[in-house]
Parts: sequence; C-alpha cells; structure tokens
Amino acid sequence: MKNQNKFSNSNVAVILGLGITGLGVIRNLGRNGIPIIGVDCDPLAIGAFSHYCCEKFIYNLSASEEQLLEYLTALGKRASLKKVLIPTEDKYVRFISAHRKTLENYFIFVIPDSDLCESVMNKRLFYNLALEHGVLVPKTYFPQLEEGGILSIAQKIKYPCIIKPVYSKEWDFVSTLKAIKALDQSDLINKYRKVSNHNKTEVLIQEVILGYDDQQYSFCAYFNRDSQPLATFVSRKLRQDPIGFGVGTFVKSVHEPELEKLGTDFLKKIEYKGIAEMEFKKDARDNQFKLIEINARSWTQNTLPTKSGVNIVYLSYLDAIGKFNNHNSSLYQTEVKWINDFRDIFSSIQYIRGNELSLNKWVRSLKGTKEFAVFTWDDPLPFLYFPTYALIKLMKATLVT
Repeated sequence: MKNQNKFSNSNVAVILGLGITGLGVIRNLGRNGIPIIGVDCDPLAIGAFSHYCCEKFIYNLSASEEQLLEYLTALGKRASLKKVLIPTEDKYVRFISAHRKTLENYFIFVIPDSDLCESVMNKRLFYNLALEHGVLVPKTYFPQLEEGGILSIAQKIKYPCIIKPVYSKEWDFVSTLKAIKALDQSDLINKYRKVSNHNKTEVLIQEVILGYDDQQYSFCAYFNRDSQPLATFVSRKLRQDPIGFGVGTFVKSVHEPELEKLGTDFLKKIEYKGIAEMEFKKDARDNQFKLIEINARSWTQNTLPTKSGVNIVYLSYLDAIGKFNNHNSSLYQTEVKWINDFRDIFSSIQYIRGNELSLNKWVRSLKGTKEFAVFTWDDPLPFLYFPTYALIKLMKATLVT
C-alpha cells in the first residue's frame, strides 16, 4: 500500500463511489492533505485515476454487499484511528445505513438516522415527508398504490407529466434520463408499460413543474450530529443533459435567501445529519420553489462551493473527526461556474438546436471564474482518460423513447 505511515497516523477518508461525484470529493480532501482510499465496483471509474487516491479497492458487483462489508471490516482493523467513510452514491448511503452497527466500530460517518435515510431516498416516503412539513412539491401518484393503477392516474393527472423511479438510479440501464416525459394519456400509458417491461422497479407519476431548465436550483449544506448547519450553499442550473430532466452540465453559484431559509428550516425540522443537496425548481405558474428531491450525500458539483470559497466536503470531514473550527462557512463568491468538460458541449448543442441558446450567448457564458468537473492542472490523468470513460458509459446506456 502507498503511504503506509501516513495511513496509520491519519484519519483516512474512504470514498465509496468513484464516478464524477467521487472524483470531486477525492480532490476536495486530497488537496488538503487527507489520505484517500477509493472504493467502487467499476474498475474503470474515473475517480480511481486521480493521483490523490492512494489506494483503491474494486469489488465484485455480483457479490457486492457481502464482499464490500468484508473488505471494509478488514480495512477498519488496519490502524488504531477510525477512518472517515464518505458515500457518493445513493446505494452507498443505503449500504452504510443497513450495516451501521458493524461499520461504526471502525469508521466515522455522519449520515441521517436509518428511518430518515429511507424516507429521503424512497420518493414515495419523501413525498409524504415533504407534505407533512408543508414544503411544496409537485403532485405525485404511485401506480402500485393507486386503485385502478396507471389507467386511473392517466385520466386525472395534469399533462405533461413524468415517470421516475421511486429510488433514483435504479433504471440507469433503461434510460439515460432522470425522468421520462409523457404528453397525454396514451403517451403516459405506453411509456409506463415500456418501462415496466424493462424492469420491476417501483415508479411514480409526477406532474411537471413548468419553467425553463435555468429555473432549477440546489440548496447544498452540511448539518452536524446536532442537526445544526455548519455550511450552506446555493447553485443554479443553467444547462443540463439531456434537456428537461438530465444532469447539470453548467451550474453557477448564487445567493437565494428564500431558498436558503426554506432548505435550512426543513432540514432542521426533520433532524437531518450530514451532507445534503435539495433540488428545487421555481414554478412558472406561481413563481414558487417546488422541492424535487434530496440527495443524502455529496452531489456532482461538489467542487463548485470549494471554488466559490466554502469547501463543504472538507468541513464535513473536519466535523466528523471533531476538528471543525466554528467560523462562518456560508460566505461564498457568486457567479462562479462549474462545467462538465465534455458533456456540456453536447448539452449546449441541444440548446442551440432548440433555439434556447445562441452561439454568442454560449461563448459569453464561458467567461468568468470557472471550475471544471474533470480537467485540472494538479490532477490531469482523469481528464486524459475521460473520453474513454464517457464512451464506455454511452455504450452501456439505452435510451427509452
């Protein structure tokens, strides 16, 4: 193993998930001298190519939980200091929550309590949680619970609407979209049946929040074990891929006091712990923020707040090991831009073709302070590998139309 002495004398960070999100987490910590072990089931995961990743473990997906738990238990016994366990995907949040009693013997981690974890990640429970606390959410139906199923829903829902999995990412092999849009009753029924034929994942049917893509915002924060916010940050999505219901490819830092209060108050009420990203969209019909979902982990653009002046990932690490300094960590620069190096090019082409973006406006959007998802001078190998990584991902994905 590399840097054995460094590992034995430091609270090593163990990063679960080495995709784009994991790469950002690795860099946020590695640049602050934190030794890092990366874990993933994908041997080609881009974060594994970062030079900040001192060691990596690739487990067998077919025996994922058993093998992963065995590895982490052995890893936890290596040194006297507990290691900090950081999930970067929902499946790892669920894994930690499910094996909490075993893992807490060897690791430090700050995530919501088990019941709240499930309520946040299960969109059916999340919908009820938001309604319970008076947070505006788009009207949502659940075919497996609805009397009359999809036929009943198709007759009463407002169009356009979308189909989404109850658990995020569970249909990645079916579609590159986060949601599938339906324009009318017939379209909804046909697409619902097509999705159902591909997999047995529970889905929901949700009314669309009207408005352009640039009306989507994220409230990002870290809440300590007492459910107090130690760092907060707001970003605005300007472009995404695919258009409509995709992943942000061009995002900027903003201040939005209404959203900051809404997000902070809600997370306090539900006694949230750990990193959170709350995704909102401002509805064009009433100009109010509607909550879409919560990610109970770090999010893809986690290096944007760092570039803006507040390293939420590093602060969460410091708090986990009891070394957080009580300074104001919610002051940050606005108009800093995060760009997904390659994917934003394809995204921009879509917007230009749809007359939602001009070439001149695209060029002007690239000016100012920028943070790239992959490219950086101090850690260049992931960027050199990224075209291969993107090609592999594209070949694996099948788009439902």
